[in-house]
Amino acid sequence: MVSVQWTIVTYFLYIEMVIVFLLCLPISAHGLKAVMESFVIIELRKVGKLVFYSFIAVLIILFGDAVRVTFLSNESAAGTLDNELSTSKDLYKAERNCFISGFSLFLMLNFTLYMICSSGGAGVEGDGAGSGLGYGG
Repeated sequence: MVSVQWTIVTYFLYIEMVIVFLLCLPISAHGLKAVMESFVIIELRKVGKLVFYSFIAVLIILFGDAVRVTFLSNESAAGTLDNELSTSKDLYKAERNCFISGFSLFLMLNFTLYMICSSGGAGVEGDGAGSGLGYGG
């Protein structure tokens, strides 16, 4: 049985993957600046740091738990075939959870770095274009 926490982390990973895919679409700096100045983004910025740090803390705790369970399940359990199969199943689940939480944490950090770089670049490019100091001119 899959626990609720890993189901939530899995759905969070899927949402992150969709967001990263959407960010790979070609968007101009002006369009990105308009998105960053939208009402929804401005409201999300008010609670964004708290939510972001909460998600990071939860993902780090779950990643540590998954690594711990992986090492505990990795210890060989001598005995019957049923016991060895049960240990292999537990090891598979622990490694899967480690992968899901680790990759979700990796995408969360990359997504944040991308947003910082993109919003900074859009601000610089938008300010330069508005003042007539654009490139090539």
